[in-house]
This record gives sequence, C-alpha cells and structure tokens, in this order.
Amino acid sequence: MTSPDSRPEFDVVLRGYHRTQVDEAVGRARAALSGDPSPTPITAGQLRATLFDVVLRGYDRAQVEAYFQQLTDDLAEIESRNTQG
Repeated sequence: MTSPDSRPEFDVVLRGYHRTQVDEAVGRARAALSGDPSPTPITAGQLRATLFDVVLRGYDRAQVEAYFQQLTDDLAEIESRNTQG
C-alpha cells in the first residue's frame, strides 16, 4: 500500500503531465488514504477517470501513471473494506 505520508517525486520531462493538476490529484488521493476529509478526498473511480493535460516541462507520464495505478488500487482496497465493515 502507498504510504499517505510519502510525497512522490516525478521527473520533469519535455512533454509531460501538467504538474499542478497532478499535484492537486495527489493531494486529494493522499487525503482519502489518510481519512482526512479536507481537501475533498477522491474515490478510486474518480482517480481512475482523472485525465491530465500534456504540457511542456511536465511530469513524466509513465511515472505518474504507475503511481496513480498504485493509488487507485490502494483506494479501492480501503473502499472495499469500508463497505464490508
């Protein structure tokens, strides 16, 4: 499981994902993982559907996608536990 305290560090590449958009989604996902209601947490489904703009000097797309896949899996596991118990 991804630690809600670990802040990812992505490489900045010539053409990558919009850094602010990624950072905001990471913040919301980390809030959801830690159970913090603010900022507005994001669900696994919302995270899975999140799209980022591709811009000059953005975050490495492969790194972001791998990280967000792990976050999505972690959120889905938490949501599953919450609905069962």
